[in-house]
Amino acid sequence: MAHVFHVEFGINDTPLTRALENGNYASAERLILDCTNPSYLDEGCYQRTPLHICLCGVDQDAERVIARNFYLARLLIEGGANINHRVPVTYFGSEFLSPGKSCLELLVDYYIDLTSRTSQYAHNCERYGNWSSAADVVVGMDKDYLLTLEDVLDNVLGLIFIVLSNGGDPNMADEKRMTGLHNVCMHSQDVRLLQLLCENGADVNAVDVHGNTPLLALCDLPTAQQCDSFDDFSPTSDDSFSTASAPVGVNLTFLKFLLRIKDVDVNHQNNLGRTALFHCVLRGDADSVYMLLRSGADPNLKGSVWETRKKKRELSPLLTMFLSVPTQRQLELKDTHYCLVNAPRPFAHLVDAGYFSTVEVEGELSELLEQQLPEFSHLRQHTHQLVHLMFGGTTCTLQQLAARQLFKRCLVESTEYLCRILPVATIQQRFSPEDLGEREVYEEYMELVVNHTVLHGLVELLGLPKDTLLHLEVELLLQRLGLQVAGLKVHRPDPTDPAVSDEDASSDDSSYSVSQEEGDSDLEYW
Repeated sequence: MAHVFHVEFGINDTPLTRALENGNYASAERLILDCTNPSYLDEGCYQRTPLHICLCGVDQDAERVIARNFYLARLLIEGGANINHRVPVTYFGSEFLSPGKSCLELLVDYYIDLTSRTSQYAHNCERYGNWSSAADVVVGMDKDYLLTLEDVLDNVLGLIFIVLSNGGDPNMADEKRMTGLHNVCMHSQDVRLLQLLCENGADVNAVDVHGNTPLLALCDLPTAQQCDSFDDFSPTSDDSFSTASAPVGVNLTFLKFLLRIKDVDVNHQNNLGRTALFHCVLRGDADSVYMLLRSGADPNLKGSVWETRKKKRELSPLLTMFLSVPTQRQLELKDTHYCLVNAPRPFAHLVDAGYFSTVEVEGELSELLEQQLPEFSHLRQHTHQLVHLMFGGTTCTLQQLAARQLFKRCLVESTEYLCRILPVATIQQRFSPEDLGEREVYEEYMELVVNHTVLHGLVELLGLPKDTLLHLEVELLLQRLGLQVAGLKVHRPDPTDPAVSDEDASSDDSSYSVSQEEGDSDLEYW
């Protein structure tokens, strides 16, 4: 069923709205107190209703900052103004742009502006941005000008409580079906508003057009405006290696609060099948992953990523480790072998604890070996051990760790042994240790040169125990699998991206499935 907004039109400029627009608050107060018809308090020129003027903070041309007056807003609410009233925003009265803002949405937006995150990598950011009482004039509910940020926040929370207590809809959604709870989880760093909304009827499982609940909105990767982690991988970027390897952390205070709510759906999947757990693995945030797993998150639920603009592929959270923000950034700053070996390391203790040792995860690995990596199909009988040998920490055996070092020193850092196993001049010239520092060359080397024959030759050449071959094959599998997954895209590739083939970019979008619910027309909103 199409989502329908309930809206009303206000087109009348009134003495009250003129007084408010001109900053004549004494006259506006008298008009409000003397009003006997509550519907008069909702009259205004389109979106500029009395409540909107008191709370929006800008003039009617959106060019000049004006005072927010919480005192008059409280009087309007007590006088019977419709607190859920909002007027659609249109393009010259025809094209629908948005359903407009209710007073609750305006207050939530303002609170978010005051408490938004200032750092994309830290759990505990600097408290808030630089707020000035001179630049942002606010009249409090007690009719006094507010001089400190804490006073402003307390008044916003108090007014929101009054709105909710007088029938304000905590689940009112915007044109993207995002509620106040979605926006607070995505942008704010102050848990008090999240708590207030949840305690007053906000739906913790409300779904927006992308299929995200507030929990998913919290864990979802930041938007391009907040984080360029998937855009700036260049070696010339300002990021140091330590910064690049840092996780994009979820606000743990918010996450703890949401997970304590009895009805929260920790395993909800959005339109791409992604869960909160999937997103936290993409962030490289092991703390959040642990909290979700402890709260019942299912490690078997797969989410979609992109092979091309037209082709998606499903991955479980375990394999998503190779697509995490830290790993993707490190791939441009460090050698590929190092990055792929270390991609699972932040989550190794969770693998050791058995969270990912499930029949479904082992089945996913077995299917990959059979269909996409048939060279390793003989390892299918060891899928239970493979999870720990490739992704584990303490459960990764000493023999496997020794094979990992052997693989690195004999086949990556030096090609001396390769030259003795495969005495082919072309290979020796093409794949020097220096050349293997380039990702494309390294990928070609792992795909076309290093194989079972080379590994067997290395074991024979060094006189190693025969079972060493199995562990070397596991290391090669880790590299092949990591390269394959790390080449996928979290976001749908842009058709202008030079990495996208002409055939893919020009193909008809009809094969790209879009949820029917995402295609609502303007008429359905009206």
